[in-house]
Amino acid sequence: MHASSTHLGDAMKQQESNRHKFQTYATSFEMVVFFFCNPSYF
Repeated sequence: MHASSTHLGDAMKQQESNRHKFQTYATSFEMVVFFFCNPSYF
């Protein structure tokens, strides 16, 4: 199987956007855990 370079570029862009989404989700999850563990902090 042979993937064209444009297809490879699209796949990499897609992967990059997925990773960005995951980082955003992970960060918000960490924030929730932080709030949950430190209620007296607020």
